[in-house]
Amino acid sequence: MISADEAARRTRRRAKRAVVAGAIVGVLVLVLVVALVVNTAGGGKVGGEEQGGAAPGSGAAPVGPGGENGSAATLSASTVTWSEIYGAPIPTSAAGPHKSEKGLAAGFDQSPDGAVLAGIHILTRASGTYGPKVFRPTINLQMVGSDKGILLSKVEAEYQRLKALGPTGRNGELVTELAKGRQQDSGVWGYRLDGYTPDTAFVQLLSRTTPAGSAQPTYVNVGLSLKWAEGDWRLSAPPQGEWKNVSRLVPNPPADYIALGRD
Repeated sequence: MISADEAARRTRRRAKRAVVAGAIVGVLVLVLVVALVVNTAGGGKVGGEEQGGAAPGSGAAPVGPGGENGSAATLSASTVTWSEIYGAPIPTSAAGPHKSEKGLAAGFDQSPDGAVLAGIHILTRASGTYGPKVFRPTINLQMVGSDKGILLSKVEAEYQRLKALGPTGRNGELVTELAKGRQQDSGVWGYRLDGYTPDTAFVQLLSRTTPAGSAQPTYVNVGLSLKWAEGDWRLSAPPQGEWKNVSRLVPNPPADYIALGRD
């Protein structure tokens, strides 16, 4: 029979393991979201006033392969090309981006493909990894929603914390974090388009990394909501400015996701 003291110790150990596991999941989500690397040629008009971010299920029709009204995305390993900045890969296609200006990528087609690419490029540049010359205008000009200011404050704080731990490049980019992303082959793997209208899009984005010491990659799914405003796609800031609130670990790429060819 287990004594009361032993039962209490076991309860404390289980609670500690749960906290540690939760922390590991949180770190992996952060690493993968931050590691959606890069900068590339692209874009159209960058700018616009803040618009309210829409949530999935607020009007965009569900879509899938063969969806009506041209709503199915056609991005795939055979239709994208890959560019590298700082050694980090990011996909582009005929749907955008069509202009690059001061580190921002803009000018995405008003189409399912354009929405998916806009989500990838804006999410990437909203990371502190690329320095304030990139993440500040990206968040200020290309993101929408009531939690945009909170997101910017948190990215600023995380950038300052990491900046104190390692070297930065000439544009303020975090050299150590970029090197870690390259070493772990971190970046976008594929996507699923859950909803699309000419004004809104809902994208599930799957990223992949192989943590140091691990033989198997880790996948994180990030749910993105986009809005068409002032001639381009805008990405909605996550609730409470935390990407982890719209992210989850998945063991393997889901069968209905479209791979973009990084295998």
